[in-house]
Amino acid sequence: MSAGPNDVSAQVAACAINACWSQWRALGAVNLALGRRPADSIVDPEALILLTLSVRHLERRLEDRLRWWAEWGSALTSVQRMRTLLALYPDSLREAAGWYASLAVEAGDKRWRALLSALQRRGAGRAEKGAGELRLLEPATLLLRLRAGFGVGAKADTLAFLIGTGSSGTEGARAATAEVVSKGISYSIASVRRAASDMALSRLVDATAERPVRYSVDAEAWARLLRLDDLDRPIAAAGDGDWSIPRWRFWAQMFAFLAACLEFHEWTRGNAVAPVVAASRARDLFERYRRVLTWNGIEQRDPRMFPGERYLEAFAHGVASACSWIEERV
Repeated sequence: MSAGPNDVSAQVAACAINACWSQWRALGAVNLALGRRPADSIVDPEALILLTLSVRHLERRLEDRLRWWAEWGSALTSVQRMRTLLALYPDSLREAAGWYASLAVEAGDKRWRALLSALQRRGAGRAEKGAGELRLLEPATLLLRLRAGFGVGAKADTLAFLIGTGSSGTEGARAATAEVVSKGISYSIASVRRAASDMALSRLVDATAERPVRYSVDAEAWARLLRLDDLDRPIAAAGDGDWSIPRWRFWAQMFAFLAACLEFHEWTRGNAVAPVVAASRARDLFERYRRVLTWNGIEQRDPRMFPGERYLEAFAHGVASACSWIEERV
């Protein structure tokens, strides 16, 4: 039996909230639970902030994590990339992003003034007891560690993308063009090409001779250098392959899909919407995020096979598949 719209709505909300908690734990904003499975994918800080803003009305405790990050992690967050990613998320998040920007400004990071909104709510506030100075210990914090070392920008993010895709099984997945990297990290192709070319010149990454140029890294060598399994163990103590290399999962786009699904279900619940109208909006939503679902191999049913309101059931099936995929990998 197919899940009903209320069931899917609850699944989307639970998936989004759990994804937030998982990634905040990886950043040290939550006390680690005994027996908890470590995050095995790279935390995307801007995407995490935006997803948290989209569910904070459902899980108020998450606001404490945003306040904590504004104080301790703001310097490792890209204002430029946040502005770029906002275009992927529902427009309703713009005011909330302004509210977060106000927290960062109050914490001393004046770069965030560009995101401030005239309608934002200001307020001090304290992070929940137990969260303190930032410590990037888990492999999932790879992107932030690289930003701390190389600076916030396209170079660190490109390197994180190449490491995070470098342990994939196929040769094609280990090398990527500037266009592919650009889609993954949400920087312009020109910015990625400049960053990758500079790093190829310094031999931090490898570049092919053919055109278009494809860039790659030795993921295990980087894992060894960065001690991605245990920061307390000497580098020489680990054997070959004894590393936890986190994966790049396109969280910016996947979290945007979750936020859009949340808004869609709240819109259908709050309005007397005819099924055919809801189906039309669901088609538009699917088309907007179809590419990232395809990138991740998430099963989706062809909308052309489900005319009119019949598409609502197919859409619910696709959303449930996406939620299951996220819950298994976040």
